This record gives sequence, structure tokens and C-alpha cells, in this order.
Amino acid sequence: MLGDVLPHASRNIIENYYRLKNGKYQELRKVYPNIPSHYIHGLCQDSVERVSSLRRNKARQYSREIFDELVKHLGLGKRILGVGGSGDISGGDLGK
Repeated sequence: MLGDVLPHASRNIIENYYRLKNGKYQELRKVYPNIPSHYIHGLCQDSVERVSSLRRNKARQYSREIFDELVKHLGLGKRILGVGGSGDISGGDLGK
């Protein structure tokens, strides 16, 4: 069932549980008539959380890539910026 709902949610960038449930509940109910309704509700909640998480992580990765490019082109060292190798602001060197 997750294979039916997750691609739909990610393709249409649905990050709202009610919007996804309203769009897919009846369709899933026809395909899987014997399962309890809370399975479908949980599935919709899980799908929305996965899509939201993916979008947040993509945004974080893009900002990290931009930061790394700035460090490279400006010739800044890790100690000057106070940034650790893992991307955390904790000290250490960026260039290693």
C-alpha cells in the first residue's frame, strides 16, 4: 500500500495529511476493502512525514553544498569559520 501512496504524495508534493487522505482514501478502500481504516490513516500520515522529511533534508543538503563552495572559492579555513568537518559549528578544520 505504501508503494501506491508514497509516489503519489512525492510526485504531487503533498505535505498535508488531510489533503492526501482526501485524495487517496476512497481509492485505497476500493483496492483493499477488508483492512481496518486506521491502517489507511496511518499510511497517509507516514507518507506525508516521509515526503516532508525528504524535502527538509534536500534543503539542508543544498545549503551545505553552497556553504562548501563558498569556503572553497573564498579560501577560508575551518578554524577561521569555527566549523567542524561534519558541518556542525563546533570547531575544527574544513580543508582536511
